[in-house]
Amino acid sequence: MKYAVVAAALAASALALPAAAQMTFRHEVSGMGSYSSLERGGTDVTVSTWMLNYGYYFSPQIVGTVGVMRTDVEIEGTESDSTDLDLGVKYYLNSNFRRGALVPFVDGAIGVADSGGDDSDMKIRIGVGASYFINDSVSVDPSFSYVRISTEPGKTSGWLFGLRLTARF
Repeated sequence: MKYAVVAAALAASALALPAAAQMTFRHEVSGMGSYSSLERGGTDVTVSTWMLNYGYYFSPQIVGTVGVMRTDVEIEGTESDSTDLDLGVKYYLNSNFRRGALVPFVDGAIGVADSGGDDSDMKIRIGVGASYFINDSVSVDPSFSYVRISTEPGKTSGWLFGLRLTARF
């Protein structure tokens, strides 16, 4: 039995070595942000949002992610803000990371959203997108995601359209 476990471990590491040798990147960092200052009917509205993600490559196509999103809203001097933290996974449909390539992906995350109250709310996000490589390690990533935050009473949900800049190393 002991020899079978050692043989299985050796076989698993022998199979993992070619995959590890093919991996070009181990990390990725991406971010996006927006700022809006609007006036409608004498009412001033200011909204700023930024998102940062860190990703760790488990394989050439599977990336574990940690993300933070911050949103600040001010309407006529009344402020509201939210900070969201999530853990997720991104799956690239291929690993053809080179200049000029368009690599589609699907991603999802689960986390918490803190809107300044006593409790944090559960957040779920699922989405699709594509990475357009401007060189072999940096891409511009348009994405489309559905987000749902379970708030009491009810829920907050909607769609996010974004354009991220991602660097891999």
